[in-house]
Amino acid sequence: MATDYGHSEVVFDEPMTDEEEERNRASYTVPIPDSLTNSFEPSQPITDKQFLDWEIRHIEPYPGYAEEYAAWQDAWEEIDRAQAEADGNPYNYVDNMKLQPEFDPQTGEPIDYEEPVIFQNAETNKVEVHLPAEDAVKADAEARGEDTSITGDEEE
Repeated sequence: MATDYGHSEVVFDEPMTDEEEERNRASYTVPIPDSLTNSFEPSQPITDKQFLDWEIRHIEPYPGYAEEYAAWQDAWEEIDRAQAEADGNPYNYVDNMKLQPEFDPQTGEPIDYEEPVIFQNAETNKVEVHLPAEDAVKADAEARGEDTSITGDEEE
């Protein structure tokens, strides 16, 4: 049976008028180049169908359109970051987390994961996902007194 997550009302936000866009642009304290438009304007004319193909399927209306669009987005991103810095709310840059490998307690060597295995820990009753070699899974399950058929190699 499907889970009911309740309902929420959908409200349509009207697009900003030109006056609202200008007021929004005027609220920036960092300089914005005059050549940077509020909405993306391609260097070549495109049809509504080409625009929808770009938005829905990411099909370029003409060669170089993606680069133009990315450059426009990047320019606004730089302005927004500079404005956040000027407002005293700089973006917080965090390095990617480095995952620590699991180590075999007997050898001290990192465990080499090769294929996925899901099993339930008998002590904690917690389902765990591990990717060790099949023999290691069997040995671990047998050491815990668990049914080794969980690896899919059940003997009949």
